[in-house]
Amino acid sequence: MVYLRRGQNASSPYQATVYIGGMQYGSGRGSSKRQAKSAAARASIHILIPEMRAELDAPQPEPDFTVQSPH
Repeated sequence: MVYLRRGQNASSPYQATVYIGGMQYGSGRGSSKRQAKSAAARASIHILIPEMRAELDAPQPEPDFTVQSPH
């Protein structure tokens, strides 16, 4: 379960917290609900699966949304 609430900070107005079986795991903040949920999920994975830390902390490439013409 992800609990989402609106925070006081203007730069990170959303906060999400992950609960599993009533226990709190990761929490995260973001400028959008999506960013807050993603940060909370990453924090939870760091706690639940420590071996994933290096993989999750590696820089992620920016997605390429360019459209190729069919020539």
